[in-house]
Amino acid sequence: MEVIKIRRRSGGVFIPHRFPSDIKNNGKSLKYWIYGEGHKRTNSFEVLDEKLPDKWDRLPWLDIMYIHEKYGLNVSNEYADAKVAGIVSRQNVLSRYALFAKARHLLDPETDREFFNFIKAEYMLSCFGCYMIDIVATDKEFSKADPEYDSENATYKGKPCSMDGYVKAKFGERYAAIIDAMLA
Repeated sequence: MEVIKIRRRSGGVFIPHRFPSDIKNNGKSLKYWIYGEGHKRTNSFEVLDEKLPDKWDRLPWLDIMYIHEKYGLNVSNEYADAKVAGIVSRQNVLSRYALFAKARHLLDPETDREFFNFIKAEYMLSCFGCYMIDIVATDKEFSKADPEYDSENATYKGKPCSMDGYVKAKFGERYAAIIDAMLA
């Protein structure tokens, strides 16, 4: 995917180079659309040399968070839209990014992709700007992925175990600290 940087007085805005964006006049004019603003025209833009993966490559959520950090919501939402229903993708990116920002200092982009995919954000609260981890949904994700963990009965390998205990036993202390940071 190509990315276009639009220069504005308030700073740069990045958008994906796709329909309905249209470059005209031998690359001198850009007609584009931004959520919440509608259609716009500008002569102050550049198509970046950087190539991002195709939106249908099903990137892990952690990779989408790093894209969001660098290019903003308009670009990261393209990838989220391919993972979840379009109407909730924007809130999903915002809530997951808020959780990511809380634990960024603990996350490793090379090793934590799978773990970050387990984390679920509380959707209803995110609609009101309150970004929190959805403990019940996250617990169910762990249970789906590991047949030895039963979130309904709070057991791991047949013994009583909370989600926190499961994360420590299965993934280690650092991952428990990541969840703690997201809960803060």
